Amino acid sequence: MNFVMLQDRDSLSQLDPKIAAFFLDSDLSDNGRITFCGVATFDDLVLVVAPTNSLKSVKQLELSTCDTALLLIRTLNTYTTQSENAIKEGDDFDVRSQGLGILSSILWLLKDYSHNGLYTKPAKTREINKGRVNWHRTIAKGSALKGMGGVPVYLSLHSDRLRIGSESVISQIHAEIVREIDISFGWLITGKESTRIARELDFATYSAMPHDLKIYQLKRELGQTYGDRDTALIRAMISFLESRFNGVAGEYLIGVSFFHSIWEKMLRAILPGVIDVNKILPKPSVYLEDGKSLIYTKGMLTDIVSKREGKVSVIDAKYYRATGAESVPGWPDIVKQVYYANALKLLFPRDKVFSWFAFPGLTKKKIDEGPVRQIRITNPSTGQHLDEAFPPIGCGYFCPIEVMRFYVSSQELSFDSISTIFEELVEPDSEVAN
Repeated sequence: MNFVMLQDRDSLSQLDPKIAAFFLDSDLSDNGRITFCGVATFDDLVLVVAPTNSLKSVKQLELSTCDTALLLIRTLNTYTTQSENAIKEGDDFDVRSQGLGILSSILWLLKDYSHNGLYTKPAKTREINKGRVNWHRTIAKGSALKGMGGVPVYLSLHSDRLRIGSESVISQIHAEIVREIDISFGWLITGKESTRIARELDFATYSAMPHDLKIYQLKRELGQTYGDRDTALIRAMISFLESRFNGVAGEYLIGVSFFHSIWEKMLRAILPGVIDVNKILPKPSVYLEDGKSLIYTKGMLTDIVSKREGKVSVIDAKYYRATGAESVPGWPDIVKQVYYANALKLLFPRDKVFSWFAFPGLTKKKIDEGPVRQIRITNPSTGQHLDEAFPPIGCGYFCPIEVMRFYVSSQELSFDSISTIFEELVEPDSEVAN
């Protein structure tokens, strides 16, 4: 497999025509740009699509394309696992996913094969004149001849033998599945491009039965299986085949077409001092005609609020390219941040409150040294900043690679590394352009 490094929101016009056609045919593009983050395989290619504004980080950190792919897969798997648990608790997640359901099966099947090999099932066979004699069956099945001294002699001695074989239908299905995912994803185990863990399965016997019949056979076997490993293995194979029912062998899409939810969740997980204020934020009250009824409707919902020693920062995680004025949050998002900051001033009257947008990107030193530095509400007639009524919003850039690394290892950033979000914004030098 040949690895190709790409980036979410890259222009299709700059890609190889074959790759550009793949994204168009897969409905993973918008306005001529990629709208996908994850790993895709087709033909002999592994397309590694990192989050937007990641390539500078990849180069600076000297990550190989395979290393980046491994980090992406770990990130997606961590997010999927946590999201499944959160959904059980009543939360809702919408990332417009592609193949995240099959990811856990692929990882499990590869790891299991690397540790345990091919599925085998003990089978008892009956033989004659071989091995230890089963006298009960020998007497019941055969006729004895009279030997010396009247001792009975049996010419056919029945025996039982327990064979451990890998030629069963289930073993053939297992071999076929592992070989397919090994070709596309063996690097998940080896950590190296174009390396596999199961080349010996290229010469294995495969089942020729239809897809739905394989699932039937596995479910039938599941009802006759009691071992923990065998049960888990068969369930993983069923899950894989059901997810691949209409898929083409060797073609996989594992990722999301809308990375914003993951970006927000990662930042919330790795930023220090995060507190939950959504339940205590002010909400609108609706009074009905009788003047007595009071209904609290849905109110403000912040992304992230971090608190440190008399300082509070409200952070809106924005998965934007943010390379200039044309690619920053619009007026609705700016207004929300203004209201969030004003609401937090009411909740924490003794603390200083700061407001930030958090974009993916790499800066030289401090997080506020990106292409866009801050956003202020300005009087267009005088050019005066209206900071008292509309708190200014700082723009911070967080390295996507480092964010993913911290996220998958369940680590938090230090307060010192993000101290900027608890500091007053420096008044900009340049005049406002009309």
